[in-house]
Amino acid sequence: MRHPACFLCWFVLLTLVGVGTALSTELTAQESRHLLASHRGKVVVLNFWASWCGPCIKELPTLARLRAAYPAGRVEIISISLDYDPDDMTRFLAHHPLPYPAFRDAGGVAESFGVTQIPRTFIFDQSGRIRADLIGDTTYAIFRQHIDPLLAVP
Repeated sequence: MRHPACFLCWFVLLTLVGVGTALSTELTAQESRHLLASHRGKVVVLNFWASWCGPCIKELPTLARLRAAYPAGRVEIISISLDYDPDDMTRFLAHHPLPYPAFRDAGGVAESFGVTQIPRTFIFDQSGRIRADLIGDTTYAIFRQHIDPLLAVP
């Protein structure tokens, strides 16, 4: 298990570097819980994908469009790759950088969410509760149908 301070350093680095960066790291189930907790007060879109998954790749531009549509202070998008080989994800992101943080499941993240097929996206409200569980390539309109009402809540 990694040292918690190491995770915090990485999180701070991701925050400072910001949007448009293809930084990636591995994430454990415990670290994913800390990451989500650190975004309380925001709507969080948590997307599971892999570089070998056609529907996942098709959905990535939609998620990038969402990133551009919402201010980072209100909506966070986080992707978790289920690539078995870390180099596969790294190579993919080198050619197709994402405008939001990308992590690789280093053990138990997908399992802790019951992910058995991808793409799969969870939308969390500002209190950290799952408000949507979307399986398959999801359209921009469907994402907006789930996110917009959460932002309307004071």
